[in-house]
Amino acid sequence: MNLPAEEPKNGDFVAYLEEIERRQMAHVQAHAQEPGPDVQRHAGQAPSAPASRKPAAGALPATLVGNIVLGVVGIFFLLLGLVGDAGVIAIAVGIFLIWRAAKSVSAELRSGQPDVRSKLAQALDMAQRKRG
Repeated sequence: MNLPAEEPKNGDFVAYLEEIERRQMAHVQAHAQEPGPDVQRHAGQAPSAPASRKPAAGALPATLVGNIVLGVVGIFFLLLGLVGDAGVIAIAVGIFLIWRAAKSVSAELRSGQPDVRSKLAQALDMAQRKRG
């Protein structure tokens, strides 16, 4: 059996693995301490925490997008059951997914957040402009 040159000859694999782990941790810590090209550090100041990601101005809430995707998957199952050979179970799954997505989307739109409605309208307008 061919063994790497660094592998212990006495078969102490636990010590061997610990040494590999120590080297990897030292390598990771060395790279974590180096400033990236876009980070500016001033002398005498500690590095600041990374800025939290803010959604884009016209971005839709993740739950709304997820429910829309759920509805599209439900339409796929429904069409697969009606047109393809998937059968009644695919139709039932499609109807359930569409019902669940429609219920969630309508509840979110009725929740009194006009911001969601305007963002949805903006997203639909942008999609129509890109299309034609």
